[in-house]
Amino acid sequence: VHASFQRYLASERSAALEHLHNLEDLNIYQNSVIIFDRGYYSEDMFRYCVEHQHLCLMRLKQNYNIAKKCFGDIITVLPGNTKDGTEDIKIRVIEVTLGDGTKEYLATNLFDSHISQKMFRELYFYRWPVETKYKELKSRLAIEEFSGATTTSVLQEFY
Repeated sequence: VHASFQRYLASERSAALEHLHNLEDLNIYQNSVIIFDRGYYSEDMFRYCVEHQHLCLMRLKQNYNIAKKCFGDIITVLPGNTKDGTEDIKIRVIEVTLGDGTKEYLATNLFDSHISQKMFRELYFYRWPVETKYKELKSRLAIEEFSGATTTSVLQEFY
């Protein structure tokens, strides 16, 4: 749907926000769940999704406090801050056990109790075909190895 070029070591969260803005401009995000891999979660990113009515599922790093406090499937609150004008918002945190026994933690703004831990685990793994496509673009098509050296030549080669 949207591709963008960023400087080397640019913030992936900033790029994700750019992609979200594009989905909003195209008005194609309704009835969709945006799945974020580990590293994209931040309180600001989660708040953005809630405030702009994006349904989301984000993998948490295990060292986050909300992940450490999760056993099973819980609903907790991200506290607001009067200084920055934010309000308390609900967040659902789900503990998922993988086949090898390790645990992952997912955060979402989907509160339907009919959606089980197992269903969230399955939903999260729907991102794997996308990850596989990125691997294909990077390794087989060598999309990061452009023959040109200028911005214009790189953009031309990409498109």
